[in-house]
Amino acid sequence: ACDAFTLTATFGEDSAPFDRAFYGLTPPSKAESGQWELYIEAQHGGDATCPVQDSPTPERTLIIAGLTLPLSRQAQAQGGATLLDYLGTLTEEPFVRTEQLTVTPLAARVCQACLGQPAPSDPDGEVVLELDGGFGEGRRMAGRLRAIHCDSMDEAP
Repeated sequence: ACDAFTLTATFGEDSAPFDRAFYGLTPPSKAESGQWELYIEAQHGGDATCPVQDSPTPERTLIIAGLTLPLSRQAQAQGGATLLDYLGTLTEEPFVRTEQLTVTPLAARVCQACLGQPAPSDPDGEVVLELDGGFGEGRRMAGRLRAIHCDSMDEAP
């Protein structure tokens, strides 16, 4: 069940899936919260490998930043997520932010001690989340994502 990737955004009559996700770590010394944080990008289209500076632009990206560690299995209200719809499939706005977002962690294998180690520093790293959020005006996103760790998304200590 953790491998199921069901995250979809629905804006009125239009619906669009995401098909992969990646995460990076931010150490407490660089995080706003002063705790370990995850930065997650769910994507559709573009390149299926870890994002780097010159990766092809995906069709859409959902960004969730500032999710603090350790994760518990309790549903938690999160500061929000930002949707970038590069093709205008769902919206013509350059980006939209959720008005509310509920994150339910289902599984996590995260190695904070691996940060800064030679790549791939945490090849077995993964985070599985159930998301439910609204962008207002009949626009929602919901479903499960499974994110793999990408050294390119880590914030250096």
